[in-house]
Amino acid sequence: MKNLTLKIPLLPLLAAPLLLVACQGQHVIAEKPLFGDKVVRLGDTVVAEVEGTSIYLSDVEHAAQAKGLISEDGHLTPKDPLFQSTLDELIDQRLLALEALKRSLDQDNETKRRLAMARERILADVVVADTLSKAITDDAVKRMYEEQKALQTKAPQIRARKLVVADEKTANQLKELIEKGGDFAELA
Repeated sequence: MKNLTLKIPLLPLLAAPLLLVACQGQHVIAEKPLFGDKVVRLGDTVVAEVEGTSIYLSDVEHAAQAKGLISEDGHLTPKDPLFQSTLDELIDQRLLALEALKRSLDQDNETKRRLAMARERILADVVVADTLSKAITDDAVKRMYEEQKALQTKAPQIRARKLVVADEKTANQLKELIEKGGDFAELA
């Protein structure tokens, strides 16, 4: 577990990742920062502590999922290189966010507006995901498959066979025999 403290000379170096994340809109500080809460997450492992706040394994996995680095049900371990790089980004982000709070930048009107917009977007995403997760069941998928299968029209099957003969006279004779019920396989 890492224990880090912000040193002001590092702030300019850490500003770039925050700007990048802010532009992507993937990670947002809520009105009451979650990282300021002292709620213990049962079954979740603390992977870093930053100025008395915790970053959990699930935080790293969610960040990696949001960036498309792992699948929605994917997992990371501390030995995975993606884990370390994602954790480093979260640590940088946390340090910058804590510095912003220390400077009361969260009280700025523009910051409040951006936080409100981000909150609204997140809530909309959550309600869509919740609705879809309830609507898409195995039974619904099977029912849709059967409905689509029933809608497909079956093209008539045509069985084509061909005989190659030396001349037209022989071809016409074979044609007459087949039209009278002769067995194609025997005539071939």
